[in-house]
Amino acid sequence: MTLMTRNIVNRCSDVVKYFCVAAAWASVPPVAEAGTTGAAALCVPTLCDAVPPEFDIWDEARRLRYGYGMTARDEVAVRWFRRAARSGDARAMHNLGLMLLRGQGVQVDRAEALRWLEAAAARGVAETALALGNLARAGGDDEAAVGYYRIAAERGDVRAMHALANMHATGRGVPLSRRLAFFLYEAAARRGHPAAARAVTPAGARLSELERDALRRAADDWRPGTSFPSAHMR
Repeated sequence: MTLMTRNIVNRCSDVVKYFCVAAAWASVPPVAEAGTTGAAALCVPTLCDAVPPEFDIWDEARRLRYGYGMTARDEVAVRWFRRAARSGDARAMHNLGLMLLRGQGVQVDRAEALRWLEAAAARGVAETALALGNLARAGGDDEAAVGYYRIAAERGDVRAMHALANMHATGRGVPLSRRLAFFLYEAAARRGHPAAARAVTPAGARLSELERDALRRAADDWRPGTSFPSAHMR
């Protein structure tokens, strides 16, 4: 199958290559199921190399990972995510990092996982910064967690806003700031985070009405992609 598929793909025009790749994928799962995973491993990178540049490797990896329109294949998805990540796709870096961290379709490799996650966060993936913040907090490094949560929160991730608000409300990894905590709860609540909405009233209990009004206006004015306002926060 693999030799025939490679020969056909090499002769196809760019338009027809999409159909060749799709047809070839239908024979990859049975090869792996038969125990000849080496053959499947040979097939995947060959097909990756054959597809035209505009072929969406990220989308194919995502479909294989979550089973969108096909049987989920973690071990094959890892290969496609790795290819896309090496070409600079930050979404693929995020997914590859998580799969390496969890051992999904690949042996656990925490060091490599963190390298890919750091790279994705540096390229602006808020969800990755949130994941790194959760990892840091679970590992007892609250200061690092705050830094990651802030990156994700300032990019608009409401889960990170809520997590960062909790850190400021309790003084974990950062000086306690009731005003900043209230602002973050309010900003996250306005964007649909239910736990943040429940936290707004208790967070504002020790603030004056004047302070709460100013912070509500600040939360209303703030937009993702900008730093949180420093005025009224201490």
